Amino acid sequence: MDRYQYEPLSSSGKQIRLVILHPLVPSRPEEIRVSIFEAPLEAERRVLYKEFMALSYVWGDTNDRRDLMLRLSVTANLAEALPYLPWPDSCRTLWIDAICINQEDMDERAEQVKLMVEIYTSSKHVLAWLGPSTHDSNVAMNLLHWISDSIDIRPDYRKPVVLAYQEFLLGEMEVTGRADLLSECLMPKDLSSTSTSTSTTPTWAPSWISNWTVKREWDFLMMNQSADGQSAVAAFYADQGTLRIKGVLVATVVDVLEFPPLFVGTKESKNNNIADQPPSTPPVVALVREIAEKLDLSETAHYRPSRGSTILEALCYVFSGGGFLTNHLSAEMINVATPSMAQFKRFVRFALEFNEHDASARKGPDQEVLLCLGSILNACRERALLVTREGYIGAGPVAAQPGDKIAVLLGCMRPLVLRRQKRLRNFTTTSSDTGHDGNANTYAVVGPCNSHGLNWGEALLGPLPDGVTFIWNPSGPYGDVGPAFGNNRAGEECVADPRVDWDLLKTDSKEHSFVQRAAGPGEAEGVTYYRRPDAAYFERKGVTLENLDFV
Repeated sequence: MDRYQYEPLSSSGKQIRLVILHPLVPSRPEEIRVSIFEAPLEAERRVLYKEFMALSYVWGDTNDRRDLMLRLSVTANLAEALPYLPWPDSCRTLWIDAICINQEDMDERAEQVKLMVEIYTSSKHVLAWLGPSTHDSNVAMNLLHWISDSIDIRPDYRKPVVLAYQEFLLGEMEVTGRADLLSECLMPKDLSSTSTSTSTTPTWAPSWISNWTVKREWDFLMMNQSADGQSAVAAFYADQGTLRIKGVLVATVVDVLEFPPLFVGTKESKNNNIADQPPSTPPVVALVREIAEKLDLSETAHYRPSRGSTILEALCYVFSGGGFLTNHLSAEMINVATPSMAQFKRFVRFALEFNEHDASARKGPDQEVLLCLGSILNACRERALLVTREGYIGAGPVAAQPGDKIAVLLGCMRPLVLRRQKRLRNFTTTSSDTGHDGNANTYAVVGPCNSHGLNWGEALLGPLPDGVTFIWNPSGPYGDVGPAFGNNRAGEECVADPRVDWDLLKTDSKEHSFVQRAAGPGEAEGVTYYRRPDAAYFERKGVTLENLDFV
């Protein structure tokens, strides 16, 4: 089939092409009908179609293409988006880069790219295509609507990308009183070494700003946590890319075991110990055996950081992604694919007792093993097992190294792995120096982690009372999942953390309230509002907070 032939754009003024997207024909909904025409970029020069919308989307694989009726070939991602865009009874005017720019004319493409800032700013709306909806898309979209309503984001395309991200993060932090976006920072493994690194990958700085320009080949799955006790952030931008934030340093990493790529089915394993196992040994069995050489996985080995827990249970929390277990989910969140702590324990026991020479091993794993294995595949992909001097066991970034610190920050739901940095005038270097030279609290962010004994606010609020279980409950204002606390004796759940002295956090402002309580029997009618625990609250409670400088 002959391809659509573009006519050269006029050289008089700033000219672009626009697309008319026609309504779908009910009898042929698979047909996408478009018309293309040339128009001035400036609205005052356009006689017809004064307004247009611009489409923003990810191109995807340029070799994976689909044909439209106008003899146009577009990427599969764009073809997937187009059926969602037509109006039922009228045409829609759009600017779509892959169609409105002749991609085979290098000179035209170079000139049109220069106009893209004006094109997007001149459009009435920018439509961002994120992909087809899933069962929980409404949660993400509601959250995005809330962010857009709360934060006045006016991107300046003249600034470097990292500065635009920095402005967004600081603005979100100021409006929401939270710093959860810090837990999206992830140091690349090839940049995790000291200044001797020979990597040609450009360094992304500052480390406390996530590099959202990097497209991962897989979804980096992180279970929600509540390490900060749902507190309010205490941070400010200091200078020269430094964020000063309050928190507590809770642990020092002493051992790191990367979950092998062979285990998650991506590449050949580089873990020598696991590679030495017999070929018939399932990779996950080899992994559990190696962990058992480092940790006591018996049913009686006490886990120091958490009263009443065992090291085996702490490892099960790691394998579950930090607590995605029936034991810590409300009833409406549990389904047949949700494992329990008891099942994970049996899974570990299965791996330790597995005999590759036994004929029964050739029958394959049972459903319970496969259930746990699925959870581990998601929770441990490109992660590492972290062991700390204080006895914590967790999962964290593969870039983590012995000597790194684990910190819990006010306003950040996940603990962060940090690496000490030494400032030398206008730049920083990795440092293992623990001297008191003014650099002791300067760190680079390595990435988020989870660890039993830190995931649920223990570092700031202490352990949960006896008989109380931390539970995730989908009762947030936007259908999002939030913490709740189950009273095992009474069989009840509440959203107010029983460890917090709420009387110290009363506020008259509903706008700034975090939780609210209706009047009980015998009390005056009305609602009492409480704000989030903040730095002043914790210091009043005797918690020693540190100022940590992130660079």
